[in-house]
Amino acid sequence: MKNMHRSWIAFSAFLLISVLSLQGQTKVKVDLIVTGGMVVTMDGPRSIYEDGAIAATGDTIVAVGPRTEIEARYTALQTIDAKDKLVLPGFH
Repeated sequence: MKNMHRSWIAFSAFLLISVLSLQGQTKVKVDLIVTGGMVVTMDGPRSIYEDGAIAATGDTIVAVGPRTEIEARYTALQTIDAKDKLVLPGFH
């Protein structure tokens, strides 16, 4: 019975530490997230994300990738829903 009690305490401590570490993960704040559109990039392999997103601060793109990844890592002052839209890089 004593070993079971110790195991329960160890498990409870593990669970508490896990929950606290998840709460400690804060999202990076950016100015703008454009989300849900088909994102066409100008990177080396010319990546295309069918359900993509872009995170930007000022005139700098901070991250581009799948919508779920960008939304999990970033929070924005403004979000643009680009569902059923094509998101292209600026042309100069």
